[in-house]
Amino acid sequence: MTPESAEADRIRAVYRRYDSSERWRRKRDPDNPGFGQLQLERWRKIAGILDAQFRGTATLRVLDVGCGAGSDSARIATLRPDAELFGVDLSEARVEAARRTVPAATLRVQGGEALPFAIDRSSSSCSPRY
Repeated sequence: MTPESAEADRIRAVYRRYDSSERWRRKRDPDNPGFGQLQLERWRKIAGILDAQFRGTATLRVLDVGCGAGSDSARIATLRPDAELFGVDLSEARVEAARRTVPAATLRVQGGEALPFAIDRSSSSCSPRY
């Protein structure tokens, strides 16, 4: 087993524990006032960045590394319905959930260490190499 695959297995095990923990689910429940407030502020900032930095961008491409069940990608889709969405996650179950949450996104089960994107550093854009 390579160090990379051992680390990926460790991460998968951590998230399986999170998924089975009632305490963890309560902590991240949208009805939890503290979590809800953090999310509201987070998405206010992200919306501002998308508006300020990417207004008028012909095609916004967003890559969500560690996409989980797709909630962040779904939120970006509501902010920028024209965006091309891509996501990767180590968990097959989470990627399957993300496919249900954001059917238009291109999603893969994989880590973030070697992504199939060509990056144009002059324009800060990327193009998928699928």
